[in-house]
Amino acid sequence: MGRARKLTEFVNSLDVLYVNDEKEINSSEFYALDPLRVSVNFSNSTFTISDLKKIFYENHLYVSRYTESSFLLNFHIGTDDIGLDKLCQVLQKIDATQSEFNDGDVSDEYIIPYPPGVVNADVKMSFFAD
Repeated sequence: MGRARKLTEFVNSLDVLYVNDEKEINSSEFYALDPLRVSVNFSNSTFTISDLKKIFYENHLYVSRYTESSFLLNFHIGTDDIGLDKLCQVLQKIDATQSEFNDGDVSDEYIIPYPPGVVNADVKMSFFAD
């Protein structure tokens, strides 16, 4: 239970991700929260479920349950501090990626799209290579 509590505190210290609390989970009058399961909400992020599945897969982390706004992390006898640290690093990267590009940010560089009809030579060559 200590690792689940540690993860809950860590996630709640992030900017975008947060742990769902009882009010968000309680959809009926009969429920119980399992202290070894942590439901992380990503609805404030721009990531989709597919994005998160890919990120977790690439980092060798298995998350079995997703909703449109949350994913569920299970803690069991095989969960150790090394795995928890790796999970925290991945979650921190996800959170940091979100906070770098929030709506309303102002760029300190010019963004100049190329004019329509002008194709990058590399793109043109790879397109016609097939």
